[in-house]
Amino acid sequence: MKIIKWIGLIKIFIEASNSSSSTISVAMSGDGQVVAVGDNWSSDGAGEASVYRRDGLNWNKIGQTITGDSSSHGYGFILKLNYQGDVLAASNNGNGNINVYKFTGDTWELKGSQYVVLME
Repeated sequence: MKIIKWIGLIKIFIEASNSSSSTISVAMSGDGQVVAVGDNWSSDGAGEASVYRRDGLNWNKIGQTITGDSSSHGYGFILKLNYQGDVLAASNNGNGNINVYKFTGDTWELKGSQYVVLME
């Protein structure tokens, strides 16, 4: 794979890291054409996730930025995309709540309610 394909993606990571306390999380679809980037300290600490699709040499944002619901959650700390890159699972940095979104062509739509993972 040529390095030039990743230059736009590196720029996205740099832009996402807007503070020294940010943790950038990355998930990539199985075919390498879609990437989700989470910044757990953006949006006043609530955290957020954005998804990008590769089009030639460019990475274009698809859908809206998904933002956490509380300033203490650190949303976007954990991300996972399915193989096609149209289903995103996103969580925060500690309480085990997971949201699942499906890309509808224009927006990321929340599927069901928040899932809770019980740790024993």
